Amino acid sequence: ASSLGLYGDQASSLGLYGDQASSLGLYGDQASSLGLYGDQASSLGLYGDQASFLGLYGDQASSLGLYGDQASSLGLYGDQASSSAVSSLPTGLCNFIFVSVVSSLQVMMGVLNHLSTLLLLSLLPPSLSHVVGKFSEVKECSDFFLEGTTPSLPGILVGGTVKDPNRYKLICQKYKNSYRFATLYDTTNKIPVFSAYTITGPPPKGRPNQPWMIEPQLNNIKNSPEMSKDKGQSPDHQAGNNDYKDSIKEKGVNRGHLFPCSHAHDLETQKSTFTLTNIVPQVESFNGGSWNKMECKVRNTLKDNCTDANNNIKAYVVTGAVPSTNNKLKNRVNIPSLLWTAYCCYNNNQGQWVAGAHWGENKEYVKGKTLPSNTTAELYEMLNQHYPGGGVQVFPDQCSIAQRLMDEDVHDHCVYDDDCVCSSVGIKGHYLPVILCSVLVMRML
Repeated sequence: ASSLGLYGDQASSLGLYGDQASSLGLYGDQASSLGLYGDQASSLGLYGDQASFLGLYGDQASSLGLYGDQASSLGLYGDQASSSAVSSLPTGLCNFIFVSVVSSLQVMMGVLNHLSTLLLLSLLPPSLSHVVGKFSEVKECSDFFLEGTTPSLPGILVGGTVKDPNRYKLICQKYKNSYRFATLYDTTNKIPVFSAYTITGPPPKGRPNQPWMIEPQLNNIKNSPEMSKDKGQSPDHQAGNNDYKDSIKEKGVNRGHLFPCSHAHDLETQKSTFTLTNIVPQVESFNGGSWNKMECKVRNTLKDNCTDANNNIKAYVVTGAVPSTNNKLKNRVNIPSLLWTAYCCYNNNQGQWVAGAHWGENKEYVKGKTLPSNTTAELYEMLNQHYPGGGVQVFPDQCSIAQRLMDEDVHDHCVYDDDCVCSSVGIKGHYLPVILCSVLVMRML
């Protein structure tokens, strides 16, 4: 530890750098009070393993040469840095250094005071998901199911318990410190069995610029629970982005969301849907055709039928896929034969529970064809043909109604508008600079 007491392994007199969280909470191995430091370098570059924007902390020598593992230009802090390195300097220079460092710290604190709110929002861990034994283990996760009741699928999930835990995994999808939805994942077919979520409001405009992600704990439960960006690998127990390369050319399929981002009520929830554990190979024309129109219609239907006494929207949705017998993408990922969705909510205006369901074969879309509305009872009857043993049930008994929703016709003709677009076809990342520049130019005119 130097005579300035800035950097030793023990907390210094200024409390800036030790392995323990400092009084300013800026750098320790422990999460700081500002939440700035994870293993990833922050947007201000203050904490990562690389030299920071202020050049104060990285493993590499900083712009002030104060901290790296190697002795800095002032010889103050490296593993070898000794107190004699300071005493050998002229007194005037030492005073200059001290004043400069203190001034820099004052400037830094001023910046941090102004940016702390922004940093708290932007520098939290990007996404955290984890595999659980039961959805009921995490209350926020069980809240995506009506009354906490999980679907019953014979041979797969009964009474909230997975029948083959080596194959089927329950995932609580968490992004930016909030649980967003729940997924039952089939590690053999490398597709989700279903994703469950709630609709609580209209979505933001457009499609987020979000990379595809994978779930590390599907490969090893001891791995970090942090959902991570796909890096081009081919994981053993889940699909990777490589599996979908040239998928349209090879099989005519693209990435189909079970929880569509057009059903998410905010940007962060939209981004959370871009995990490949929420994706199935879906025939391109089906994904962008009748299925997309159905998603739009469901959203509009729930907006009109699922409001409480305070006019708040709250509806429960479960969307699933039935795997095919032997149709695979890249000889790894099952291409499902059928997709289905069901929804249920309480209509305060009508004083009753309302529910509905849709399904469609995963095949080429016929122009003009729409997916008919069905009751949940009809959905269960259809799914019982695919899950031997009978007893399929997605929602509690109050949702198993025989009548259709008010004003909902059989064919669900949906007005296709921009608000409904959030599928695999949308705004791409490389278009964003052009759009932003156009907006700026228009504002200047």
